[in-house]
Amino acid sequence: MTEKRTIKVRELIRDLRSGFTASQLMNKYKLSTKNMRLLFRKLLEVNAVNKTELDEWSSLYQCSIQASIRRIRRRRIKFLLRIFEAGNPLEYGFVRDLSENGLCIEGIDAGVGDVKTFIIRPPGSINSGLPLVLEATCQWVTTQEMGRKKKILAGFEITHISGPASEELQELLGRS
Repeated sequence: MTEKRTIKVRELIRDLRSGFTASQLMNKYKLSTKNMRLLFRKLLEVNAVNKTELDEWSSLYQCSIQASIRRIRRRRIKFLLRIFEAGNPLEYGFVRDLSENGLCIEGIDAGVGDVKTFIIRPPGSINSGLPLVLEATCQWVTTQEMGRKKKILAGFEITHISGPASEELQELLGRS
């Protein structure tokens, strides 16, 4: 029979905040990568830590935690879908995944808590003339170094969308 380990949460959080690396934490607490992910998820669920505190370990927990705390599963976008920040049409990014109440964007700089208005012109909407305009709040940000460039991914919760834009979103979700 496997012996159940007890981890002192206060000590773990102190180690997290003092700059321990993921491998140091896994060694100290004798955790596998999978168990480390589960532990991060539990800490978030009970509000012992916030997502910002776990940014350093985003590669470890990003997929499992963010997918697990979403209420609605996002759909991966299988085609290039540009998204623009309102008032800044020369700067754009790409929608990576989408749901009725959230989206992941690559290429637009944001900080947790930022509220932005976005414009998406889905394929086919050019004929109808209805771009999808929505307001969203940034929930998480991940930056990956790729040589001299940075790859920015940010997750947004949709906080406002008009009726016609909502219908266009539903149509877009049906295409992905």
